[in-house]
Amino acid sequence: MLDVATKAILYRVSNRNIFSLKYATFHPNGQLFATTGDRSALAYIWDAQTGELHREMSRRLGDFIHLAYSPDGKLIAAIERSVAINPGDIKYNLDVQDSNTDEETFDTLDYRPIKVSAFSQVNRYFVVNSRGEIRVYSTISWEVICSLK
Repeated sequence: MLDVATKAILYRVSNRNIFSLKYATFHPNGQLFATTGDRSALAYIWDAQTGELHREMSRRLGDFIHLAYSPDGKLIAAIERSVAINPGDIKYNLDVQDSNTDEETFDTLDYRPIKVSAFSQVNRYFVVNSRGEIRVYSTISWEVICSLK
């Protein structure tokens, strides 16, 4: 963690079983942050003040490739990529969990690369960009309410 004002390193976090740290996102309250990286089967939730490990999120399918908190901090979305021998066999999974309990809220398997996901500012919608298609989900029903190509 870096203090931007003084450029001093406050602490470093160590992700076990990660080839390289690649993805990080802050909880909206600024008290927690989540990290994962290449070839990682786990995402780690850290205390932003102390750098202590708060908890681990385990994967369902393969490696985590993206993490995003909802604006209210109640949900965390993770995009996972399966580990496959043939590139055509790679699958992507979008998994949304309760950020406190790890209870699954929404899960969908996609054979197309998922590039990015984000919650709307008011937490009513969730957007996914996958191979040139943008899908908008309702966070109440988790049904696709709009698809743009």
